[in-house]
Amino acid sequence: MTEKNNRVALRPAQAATYLGCSTATLWRWAKTLEHFPQPHRLPGQRVTVWFQDELDLWQATHGANRATRQNLLALAWHCVDAGLNATDKPNEGPHPFITAFLQSGGGSLEMLAVESGLPAERVRQLAEKSDDITDEELTALFVQAAAQVIRRQRQLAQQLSEAPKLKDRDDFRRAVLDLDEAHRLCFGRTLMDYLLEEDRDHGTA
Repeated sequence: MTEKNNRVALRPAQAATYLGCSTATLWRWAKTLEHFPQPHRLPGQRVTVWFQDELDLWQATHGANRATRQNLLALAWHCVDAGLNATDKPNEGPHPFITAFLQSGGGSLEMLAVESGLPAERVRQLAEKSDDITDEELTALFVQAAAQVIRRQRQLAQQLSEAPKLKDRDDFRRAVLDLDEAHRLCFGRTLMDYLLEEDRDHGTA
């Protein structure tokens, strides 16, 4: 921490700690968030810093959005942990949110990239190996996976209400089973478990 013209200058690690995020997250915010303060180079020094007053102003004007992101991030990690505990298996290969999106009729990795705002190449990387996923990527994938699972649930329910005989068709049953697994991957428990628990809570099971 240094002072420049009575302004407190924070090095990247200090600025990240000040905002309660990782250094990688700090740099990503600087690159992707429209109103996030940009780093400065101190004259005559090979030092990159953020000014504390600029960070304070950003927090004051965008704090609500940041709180929402933090809540989504906490929920996303909770769902990931719940899913891993349910299977007692390590998280290897594609991130479960990516699999959930695709398995619930999300279309393709390219579509997920467009809807999440993540680079297509990065989504393809996370579809192969996801152990280095960042907080922002996790949140973006969770939002899209959850939305797609819910859309698929409503779509199948609508189809069944319009044509009850669909329940006897193998392709519809497979779609329901795929949705059940997608729900587990996204929310940590299958759709069937969720519905049964809801019924118990309301005394109807």
